[in-house]
Amino acid sequence: MKKEQSRKWRAFRSLTFSRRGIAIAKGLIAYILAFVLIFLKDFDDLSKAPQTLVSMMLIVIAGGPGKAIGAVIGGNLLGVLGLMVGAFNYFILSKLSPWPVAQAVYWAFAVYLLAYVKAKGFKWFGFSLFAILMSFNGMYTSHVLGQRFDSTYMKEYLKSYLWGVGINLFVALFIFPISSERELRSTLVRSLEHIDTFGMLISKSFLMIITEEEKATRDQLAQTIRADYGFLNQKLAETTLEINWSRWSLDDYRAFINKTRALQLALISTHSSLSSLEDVDDEIYRNTFIPKTLGPFNKVRLDMRLTIREIASAFGCHPLDQLPKCAWSSYLDIERQAAELKNPTRMARSNSYSSAVDDAERAAQLREVSERLAAEFSNDTEEESPEDPDSPTTRTISAASSPKIGTGNQAMSQSKPDSTFVNTPVSGTRDDDTEKDEKAIKEKILTERGPKSLLEDFAKFRRVQFELISKALTGGRLTNCSSTVQLHVNAPQPSIAEQYGYDHVRGRVIREYEEAKRESEIRKRKSRPISTSIDQPFGSPLRQESHDSDSDGDDDSSRALDPERMQAVANNHSLVRVYSILFAITQYVDELHEFHQRVMATDSKGRQARHRIHFHFFESLNKTQPPPGTVAANEEKDLSLGEAMAVLESRPHQKEKRSIWHYVHDIKVFLLGSDSVYAAKTSAAATIYSILLLADTTRQWFISYSMTGGLLTVVVALAPTLGQSALTFILQIAGSALGYLIGLALLEMFRNVGGYVFNPYGIVCLVALYAIPLQYLIYEQPKFFALALLALNATGVLIGTEWLYVVHLGRSNFDSPAYRTGKGLTSLAVAIALCATFQLLVARNPARRQLRKALAHITYLNLAYITLLQAFVRAVVPADPSHTVPDRAVETVRKELQRREVKLQRELIEIMPLITFASAEPSLSHKFNPVPPLRIIRANQAILDRLREARAAIGTTPFEEHILTNFVSVLSPYRRRAHRSTKTTLSLCAASLSSKLPLPHDLPRAETASIIPDFIHDALVLSHRFAMTPEGQRSIHENGEFLRYWQVNSPRSKTKGC
Repeated sequence: MKKEQSRKWRAFRSLTFSRRGIAIAKGLIAYILAFVLIFLKDFDDLSKAPQTLVSMMLIVIAGGPGKAIGAVIGGNLLGVLGLMVGAFNYFILSKLSPWPVAQAVYWAFAVYLLAYVKAKGFKWFGFSLFAILMSFNGMYTSHVLGQRFDSTYMKEYLKSYLWGVGINLFVALFIFPISSERELRSTLVRSLEHIDTFGMLISKSFLMIITEEEKATRDQLAQTIRADYGFLNQKLAETTLEINWSRWSLDDYRAFINKTRALQLALISTHSSLSSLEDVDDEIYRNTFIPKTLGPFNKVRLDMRLTIREIASAFGCHPLDQLPKCAWSSYLDIERQAAELKNPTRMARSNSYSSAVDDAERAAQLREVSERLAAEFSNDTEEESPEDPDSPTTRTISAASSPKIGTGNQAMSQSKPDSTFVNTPVSGTRDDDTEKDEKAIKEKILTERGPKSLLEDFAKFRRVQFELISKALTGGRLTNCSSTVQLHVNAPQPSIAEQYGYDHVRGRVIREYEEAKRESEIRKRKSRPISTSIDQPFGSPLRQESHDSDSDGDDDSSRALDPERMQAVANNHSLVRVYSILFAITQYVDELHEFHQRVMATDSKGRQARHRIHFHFFESLNKTQPPPGTVAANEEKDLSLGEAMAVLESRPHQKEKRSIWHYVHDIKVFLLGSDSVYAAKTSAAATIYSILLLADTTRQWFISYSMTGGLLTVVVALAPTLGQSALTFILQIAGSALGYLIGLALLEMFRNVGGYVFNPYGIVCLVALYAIPLQYLIYEQPKFFALALLALNATGVLIGTEWLYVVHLGRSNFDSPAYRTGKGLTSLAVAIALCATFQLLVARNPARRQLRKALAHITYLNLAYITLLQAFVRAVVPADPSHTVPDRAVETVRKELQRREVKLQRELIEIMPLITFASAEPSLSHKFNPVPPLRIIRANQAILDRLREARAAIGTTPFEEHILTNFVSVLSPYRRRAHRSTKTTLSLCAASLSSKLPLPHDLPRAETASIIPDFIHDALVLSHRFAMTPEGQRSIHENGEFLRYWQVNSPRSKTKGC
C-alpha cells in the first residue's frame, strides 16, 4: 500500500514540476481569464450584445493555450478560418429567414460539407465546430429578431470568439512560452535516445546475449520508434508557423527528421529479421562469426553511440520527460491492451491517473535499461577488444553466448553487475591510481573514437565480415558444394500422392493413409546430376547427363525433416543474421555520418551556423531548386505511373478514356463512402434539430429554453463508428451534467455573498480548483477530451449567462440557476436522444465492420505494393541480363513505392483506434476479441518492413552482369513461384476479409515457406562456386554487389496472421 502511494506521489510530483505541468497551468490561466473578463463591468460595456460574450469560453477551452506557440497559432488560425466560413453562412441563413424551407436546405448542405471536413481528422475539429456553431447563430438570431438580419449580433459573436483567440495567444506568448521549435529539438533528442537504446539491444541480439527483460524493452521500442516519426512530423508542422532565433532553418529540420527516419527504418528492418530467428540456436554463426567480429563490432558500436550523443548535445536541450499524449500514442495503447488480455490482473488499473503512473513506470524502466546498457557498454570499451579469437574477451563473449537464445544466464536476466558480459571489478574500493588510469583511458576513447573514426572502424568491421563470408562459402562449410551436387531448381518434383497423400475423413487420420505416407517417404526418384563444365556459367541450367542418380523424393512435410534441408535452413539463419546486421549497419552508418555532417556543418572559415531569426513559414514557401540535369529538375519529362508500368512490363500503354458514366460512378463511390455517410447523418441530425426552431409550434419553446447549446452535443456526439458514439455518449452525459451541476453549486454557494448577487471572487477561486483535473484530462488524456471540454464549457456558459443577465443587464426576473440548469439538461437530453436514434437506426456503422474493411483495405494495399515491387525488381534485377529499361520509368516506380510505404505505415497506425472503438461496442452474442485483428496488423507490418528493406537494398542501379547471369537467371523460377504464391495468398485473405467469409479449412498454405530450403541450398551452392572465381572475390570484398544481392533475397520465416 505504501509503495503504491509512493509511486503515485512521485508521478504527481514529476507532473507538477515539469513542462507538462506548465501546459496544464497555462490552460487553467486562460480559463480563469475568460471568467475575469466577463466579471468586469467595463469589459461587458464594450459589447452591444453582452450575452454573446459567453461564446469565448468554448474557444478558450478548445484552443489549447497550454500547448506550444506553433500549435496554438495553428489551431486558432483554423478556428478563425472556421469563424469566417460561419460568418458567411450566418449572413446567408439570416437573409433566408423569411423562407424556412430554403433556410433548412442551405443549412443541411453547409453542415454536410463541414462535417465531411471534420471526418478527415481531429486537426479539423475546431474549424468545423466553430463554423457550424457560428452558422447556427445566424439562423437562431434571425428568428429571435423577427426573421430579419442584424449585423450587430454577427459582429458581436465574432468579437466574442476573437476575444477568446486573443486570450489563447496572450497566454501562449507571454506566460511561460513554449516554443514548438524547442519541442521539436527535444523530440529529436528523445528519438535519438530511443534509436541509441534500440541499436544497443539489437547489437545484443546480434551477439546472442540478450535477456528476456531486454527483449521486452526492445519490442516496446520497436513500436515507440514508429510513433516517434509521426510526432516529429506533427512538431515540424507546428514549427512552420513560428518565428525563431535558431541555428537551423526549416529545411534543416526536414533533413534531420528524414535522417532520423532513415536510422529508424534501418533498425526496424534488422529487428524484424533477427526477431524471427531468436528461438534458433545457430552453432555455425555463434562459433564462427561472433568471435572474429567482436572487436571491430564493439568499436563501431562505440563510434555510433558517441556520434549520436554529439548530435544530441548539438541540439542543446533535454528530451521530453515522457512520451507525449498525442493521437499517435493509440498505436501503443493497443499493444498495452493485448498484453492485458494475457495478464488480466492489470485490468484493475485502467483509470486515467493509473495509466499515467504506468507511463511513468515504463519511462523509468526504459531509462533504467538504457543506463544499464550504457554501463555495460562503457565497461566493455574501457579496453578495446582484440580481434584475436583466442583473446580473453573473445572467450568471455563466447561463453556468454553459449546458452540458448533468449534464455540468458541468471546473472544477466537479473541485470546484476556480475554478469559475464560486464567486466566489473570484484573489489568495492579502488585506489587513486586505478581511478586515474581508468579516467585517462575513457578520455582517450572519447577523444579518438566517435564521428572521427566511424567510417574507418566500420570499414574494418565490414572487411572482417566479408572475409568470414568468403571463407565460409569457399570452404564449403555451409552446405555440400561438391562439383557433382545438383541444383534443386532443376530437380523433378514429387508426385501428387507424395505431395498431398491419400484422401481421408476430416479430423480423422486412418491407418491406410499413414501407411501410404510412410511408403511414399521411402520411395526414391530417379534424377540426373547437372554438368559443371567450365565453358559455361557455373549456375546456368545446363544439359543433363545420361546417367542416373538417386535423390530424395518426399513431400513437403517429409522433406522438411530431411537433414540436408534442415542444414540448409540453419545455414540460412546464419546468413540472414550476418547480412541483415551488415546491410542495416551500412545504411545506419551512412545516414548517421550524413546526419552528423548536416548538424555540424561549417562555412568556409570553419565556423558553425550562427543563430539568426528564421521565418519558418516563408522558408516553407521557398522550395529548393534541384540541380540541373537531375531527374527532379526534369519533372515535365517524367512518366506517369501507368506509362512507367507499361515500360517496365514491356506492354503498350493505352490511356483510359473516361465517359460521363465513369464520373457518375466516382460520385456514387464518394457518396457511399464512410466519411460521406457520416457527414450526411450529421447533416440530417442537425437539420432535424433545427426544425425545432423553424417550426412555428416549437419555435417559442426552443427560444425560451435557449437550446443552442444542444447543437454542440449533436456535432460532438455523432461519430463515424458506433463504438466512438458509445464512448462519446457517456462522456457527453458525464461532462455536461458535471459542468451544469458544478456551475449550479457555485452560483448557489456564492449567491448574495459579500454584497454581490453572485460573489465573483469566490466563484473564480473554486472554479480554479475545479478546472485543474479537467485541464489535466485535456492535455494529458486526450481520450477524455470531450468530457473535459463539455464540463468546462457547461460551467462557463451557465455562470457567465447568469452573471450577464442578472448582474450586468439587471434582469432580476431572469431564470434562476436551478431553472437554467434544468433547461440546459433538457437541451442535452434532446440532442443525445436525436444522436442515439441516428447512430443506432440510420445507416448504422459498427466499429467492427469498419475495422474489418480497414484490414481488408490494408491487405489490398500490400498486394498492390507487391505488384509494383515485382515490376520494379524485374526491371532492376532482370532474369535476362540483356533486358534494360529507361531510368525515368524506374525512378517513377521507385517514388511511387516510397509514397505507398508512407501511406501504408500511416494507415497501419490509424487503424489501431478502431480496435478500441470495437471493444467499446455492446454485443449480444460474444465479446470482441482484439487478438485476431492485431495478428493481421502485425503480419501486414512485418510484410511492409521486409518489402521496404528489399526495395532499399535493390536501389535503382542495375546489378553487375555476372550476378544476373550466375544467380538471378538460374534462380528466377523461385522468384516467380514466390510472387505467385504471395499474391494469391494476400488476395484470398483480402477477399475473405471484404466478404466476411472464412477461408476453406483445407486451403493449401502458401508455397513460399516450402521452397525456402531449396532456394537456400541452390543459392549456397552457386555462392560457393561464385566465390571461387576472381569476379566473386571482387564482388564480395570490394563493391558489395554480393552483399546487396543476398540482402534482397535473404528468406525470412513465414509470417502468420492471415
